[in-house]
Amino acid sequence: MQIDGARVLITGGGTGIGLATAQQLVAGGARVAICGRRPEPLAAASGAHGIAAIQGDVVTDADRIVDETVAALGGLDVLVNNAAIGYFAPLLETDDARFAAAA
Repeated sequence: MQIDGARVLITGGGTGIGLATAQQLVAGGARVAICGRRPEPLAAASGAHGIAAIQGDVVTDADRIVDETVAALGGLDVLVNNAAIGYFAPLLETDDARFAAAA
């Protein structure tokens, strides 16, 4: 796959796997935007790596995040859907409220 010049949005891109993916794609010549809920990691990532950062929650702000990405990068070619919430428990011990809280 040709990545040089590709316009990429990575959800959950402020830390961890999302940030590492963003850094690798930038190194390969891609133009990258990351989004996440916490402003501090987004600011650090965008300042240090030349990555566009968009604060928001993909559950409630998806349309705005995509619009801002398209505006920042001039379009969108690739979406890396990396955003997640961690919760560890046996399925049968997880009630409906826990599922609702994660959505």
